[in-house]
Amino acid sequence: MPIAHRSEFWLNSTQPCAILFISDPDIPAGDAVDEVMDAYGLTPSERRLLSELIAGRSLSEAAEILNIKRVTSRNRLARIMAKTATHTGRAS
Repeated sequence: MPIAHRSEFWLNSTQPCAILFISDPDIPAGDAVDEVMDAYGLTPSERRLLSELIAGRSLSEAAEILNIKRVTSRNRLARIMAKTATHTGRAS
C-alpha cells in the first residue's frame, strides 16, 4: 500500500514509500480493509470490492459475487488505485 504525502501514517518521509502487508489467508481481511478505507476515504462500494480482492478473488470473481458488471468493477478498482496512488508497475 503506497503511503501518500497526505497520509497521517506514522512514517513521515519525503521519499516514495510503500507498505507490504503479509497476511494469513485464513484470517478475515476486514481490519485491513477498514484501515485502508479510513486512510484513503474509500466509499462503501470500493471497500466491498477491495475486501473481495484482498480475500484473493479475481476482479471477475469479485464482480460476480458483488453482482456488478465487470466494467463497474474495473472502474471501482481504478478509483481505489487513484485514491491510494497505486499503479501496476508495468513498463510503458
